[in-house]
Amino acid sequence: MNKHSSVPSVLLIDIEDKLGGIISVEDAVKLTQAFAKGVGKEAPIDYVRENPFISPEDVLKENIDCFSDDEIFEFMAQLQKLSYVKNYSELDEEITDFLSYQDQMNGSGKSRNNISNLLEDYSPKIRQQWIKACVFFDKEDYRNALDNVRLAVELLVKTLTKSNASLENQQKNLGGFLKAKGINKQIRNYLFRILDVYEKVQNDQAKHDVPERNCQIFCVNRSFS
Repeated sequence: MNKHSSVPSVLLIDIEDKLGGIISVEDAVKLTQAFAKGVGKEAPIDYVRENPFISPEDVLKENIDCFSDDEIFEFMAQLQKLSYVKNYSELDEEITDFLSYQDQMNGSGKSRNNISNLLEDYSPKIRQQWIKACVFFDKEDYRNALDNVRLAVELLVKTLTKSNASLENQQKNLGGFLKAKGINKQIRNYLFRILDVYEKVQNDQAKHDVPERNCQIFCVNRSFS
């Protein structure tokens, strides 16, 4: 799978393993080959007798890997309609979780535009940091993208609270601002949980490592939601 794939690879592997445990090698070949032909491709494994020791999991992993991200999501959507998948609740739930990632990807462009429009009401430097983050993200420079998203959020919070405290020290000020605006406690707590997760991603990945694409997508989609 392409290293820049938007497909959640760990979840995909688990789905392949679970599915491989309930179908035969022949069924794995038929499923993947039928889908491959439908999208105009040829999956690598199409004749199981060439390797009598191959497992259903091996067939699924090898053949699914030849699909694009969108094709993998479509394959999973079709797979979920099969009766033996519906009757396997744990597998069915994992496929549902898997498909939710596509919704996040499809919504990211719309979210960017919505956020850019919202930030027009504030200082231009806030919007500039957001735009820089999007440019870095498109260039797959996820570390700088995270840094710029963080700065945009911090500048926005400083504007709202009229305090120059760092983002990590704004919970009391921001809580008071939101409460004064009539935002209920559950939503305030949810926002603080998002900021806490964001801080952990920033500290664990952006400061000491190169952050993964899915972590950046989470932060982009949640920072201004």
